[in-house]
Amino acid sequence: MPSNKGKVQPVSRVCRLRPERSAYGIAAVALVLASLGLTACSSGSGDDASELTIMGEPSSKEAMDELVAEFEKESGIDVRVDYPAPGVDKVTAQLRTQLSAGTAPDVFLALPGGTGKPIAVGSLFAGDHIEDLSAEEWADKIPANVRPHLEADGKLGAFPGPLMGISSIYDLDALDELGIEPPRTFDEVLQLCAKAADAGKTAFAYGGQDSWVNSLTGYAMASELIYTPDPDFPAKHDAGEVSFSDEPWMQLFEQTAEMVDAGCYQESPLGTSYTDALASVAAGDALGIISIGKAIGALEAANPEGRYTLTAFPATNSPDTAAFTAGVGLGFAINSKSDMKEEAKEFLDFYASDDVQAEFNEQVGGVVPPIEIDGFETPDSLTEFASYVERGAFTVNPANFWPNPEVEQTFLLANQDLVLGDKTPAEVAAELDEVYKHP
Repeated sequence: MPSNKGKVQPVSRVCRLRPERSAYGIAAVALVLASLGLTACSSGSGDDASELTIMGEPSSKEAMDELVAEFEKESGIDVRVDYPAPGVDKVTAQLRTQLSAGTAPDVFLALPGGTGKPIAVGSLFAGDHIEDLSAEEWADKIPANVRPHLEADGKLGAFPGPLMGISSIYDLDALDELGIEPPRTFDEVLQLCAKAADAGKTAFAYGGQDSWVNSLTGYAMASELIYTPDPDFPAKHDAGEVSFSDEPWMQLFEQTAEMVDAGCYQESPLGTSYTDALASVAAGDALGIISIGKAIGALEAANPEGRYTLTAFPATNSPDTAAFTAGVGLGFAINSKSDMKEEAKEFLDFYASDDVQAEFNEQVGGVVPPIEIDGFETPDSLTEFASYVERGAFTVNPANFWPNPEVEQTFLLANQDLVLGDKTPAEVAAELDEVYKHP
């Protein structure tokens, strides 16, 4: 698992990657959040049959290019990485076209999850598009909480992308000014909101004008309320044994509405862009934001003197049950139709090595490696998240196994309605139950 400071090892297999954190400005991080690790797809397998083709991620381009250059030097394999414009819908459409035409790259990006999304691991296995990677040496290093999101019928479909905490990020200096510690119970969250308002500040900046932001508070609470106490909840949900109208989802929706009533957000939370919400945190007008770890890079870029930390958002009044929700970035899968499967596996072995993973994830910023490694230096802002990952006190974004895209879209709209006060928790739960159907 990711280690804390003091265990950095020399980077022997990969050249020193140049820092990219400046690329995660406030505007840029919105793009990353939209897909929890948004990447891009390739334009095909190329004319040279001896060239390994890889689908690259625009937000990590500089680090990826240098990593690939070192891999080419070490392995003697020629590699081409393509970086089309990002956008998860564009990625999905282009990859589906390539797979249908037989022109997909040897190594391409795959979402974690089941059959609810066309480029998720479950769908890709169903279409016989990807290789089973269960026998790879690095496979056993994937955390038990993550691996089911990369499997179908016991087969492992991808090397996972970085782990990103979905939770509360605080400006420690702003908290210190008010004599406040990060809350450890839900009641303390509401107290924080009241104290912030008394000081003329906002507790949590909210950029609901960007629709995907409306899922974050719910995701942040879901692990402690639902999926950590009952790891079998997704299977029960699919079997019709539980629903959104049952506890504990109803408690989650009720607490979402309670935060609105308590004045936890600024005026016009749905009329504020995510960019402006982040800017208000960087300026000290808001004490924090519920987001993912990568947002810390944007805040640090806007306010280099700031001190920020990602903490577990408390969804109950029992601190001992605290748990993180984590997003898993898009991972690398191997094209089952590739003529260079062995070379592709060699690349994944290289990519999964301790020194490469430590350096790569350090440069990406705001994330921790998705497999057990030595040598990753956890930044102060992520020490709490890394400690939870190390002891397995986290679950992965629940939307990965929702049965169709309409559920996630309805979840976004439901949270908008709760923030506006247009619908009750019972009403939004009923709407979600209506769309929770397998195709």
